[in-house]
Amino acid sequence: ELWQQQWFRPEWGTVRAAALNGSSGRSLHARWLAPLGVAVDDYFVTDCLPTSMMSTGVKKALSTVYSPLRDRLGLPAVSMTSHPSEDTIVRLATAQHDRLRAQVVASGAERIITLGNAAARVLAAVGGGTGGELTVDGYRSARRVVIDGRELEWHALVHPAVRAPWVERHDQWVATRERETAP
Repeated sequence: ELWQQQWFRPEWGTVRAAALNGSSGRSLHARWLAPLGVAVDDYFVTDCLPTSMMSTGVKKALSTVYSPLRDRLGLPAVSMTSHPSEDTIVRLATAQHDRLRAQVVASGAERIITLGNAAARVLAAVGGGTGGELTVDGYRSARRVVIDGRELEWHALVHPAVRAPWVERHDQWVATRERETAP
């Protein structure tokens, strides 16, 4: 409510809190976390980089939805950096290792789940290792990573925005998990 009072204009419409961060949050839980037995209220999400970047989907939405409203409602122009490549994310995240390590330690988690190659490579580096990339053969298997002397179970999964053939690989993994956990 405070955010709404400070930043949101009534002429823009309505705004309310979204459960699980809207449809993307529901999908994240249903397709990535629930198959691992993670409860809807028992996880913490962070990013390799603390800055929002503009994906091609956001760029399209800005041009088709926001821009027409911007002129009519007197909204500010958007200035966002385009989403970087995987290698650039890994390079930029080097400066974030201490923050990420502190977040993992503070969470008290025994299990960590990375989404995408960039996140897997960054976590491997945070744990003092190299590599970390997703592999077809290793996709179904849990890994191990040591952060500040604590060994964590690590599941390196595809990013939700991934394309074929990894979508199919992930769907196979979900189906296998469902069969393994069925009563």
